Parts: sequence; structure tokens; C-alpha cells
Amino acid sequence: FSGVAEPDSSNYLSDSITRPRPTTPQRVSEILKRNNYLKPVTPAEELEQHLQESVEELQKTVENLTVQKQTTTDRLSRIQSENTDLKKR
Repeated sequence: FSGVAEPDSSNYLSDSITRPRPTTPQRVSEILKRNNYLKPVTPAEELEQHLQESVEELQKTVENLTVQKQTTTDRLSRIQSENTDLKKR
């Protein structure tokens, strides 16, 4: 016995390596499903619709604020006028 391990012809490394499965369309689909941790891309039409809804909402807000501003300005005018009248007395 020389103490050196003799290669065993029944245990070659290449025998223990599993060959990769062929990449079929079904296999690609399985891999994509397994690795699908990214959010799907939102279609442009959906983004456009969301943007349009936001614009309409903002337009309503601007209209409401414009009305409130006018109402407040009118009230301020009346109050200033009343103050002027009171000072004259």
C-alpha cells in the first residue's frame, strides 16, 4: 500500500454532475414565474388615465380655492368698510 488514493473508475466527477435541463419555452416560463419579484410595468394608457384624473382633481381644487379666495376678499372688504364707518363716528 503506497498511501496514495487510486482513482476509482466508478466514481468520476463527471458522473456526479447533473446536466442542466434543456431550456424549453415552458422552462423559461417556470423560471420567470419563480424570479418574478419585480412589479409589472404599468401600461401607458393606465398611467395616462391616472394622470388625467389627477389633473381633473387639481382643477376642482383650484376652482374651490378661487371661490374661497373671492368670498374671503369680499368679507375683508366689508369688514374694512365697517371699521372705517366706526372710526368716523
